[in-house]
Amino acid sequence: MTTTETQIRRLFAAFPEQRKTPEAVAVYTERLAMIDPDLLAKGIDIVLDETTDFMPRIGSIKQAVWKSVAPDGELAGMKWAIRQLNRIGGYSANGAFIEPAQYPDAVTRETMRLVTWSELGRKSPDWVEKAWHERWKQASEILMKRFLSGEITVSELTLGAGEPQRPQIKGEN
Repeated sequence: MTTTETQIRRLFAAFPEQRKTPEAVAVYTERLAMIDPDLLAKGIDIVLDETTDFMPRIGSIKQAVWKSVAPDGELAGMKWAIRQLNRIGGYSANGAFIEPAQYPDAVTRETMRLVTWSELGRKSPDWVEKAWHERWKQASEILMKRFLSGEITVSELTLGAGEPQRPQIKGEN
């Protein structure tokens, strides 16, 4: 099993020209301690593959960890949302939107919170595509911050795994 300290030592070992002061090691260890060590190892692997000249910043490592776990399906998420809107019909008899029982992933769910189902159903396709892209980026940033702070876990990010539940169809109670 790996530890945060092991990963920080590995990071500094990859950059022997970097001054390895106890203070620098302590800062990296403190700022990266909230990340699961196995995920931290993946993030460090990513930055080591991309970085050749300089010791990566803490933020770059955090972003690499996020990249290793974040759902990557902006276009798939938009297509899913449009299919859901068309399939469900959007609204119940009392005028409330019928929320899908399950989303394919956390970023799509957060994007839909930002776009809203009524906007998706009432706006032009050009507007939807542009808004989806902007909101997807926003949702990814929101979830990245929540994930890196420890507020949400990897399993919460991949919440759509497995068989999706069927959303309520128009006319069902």
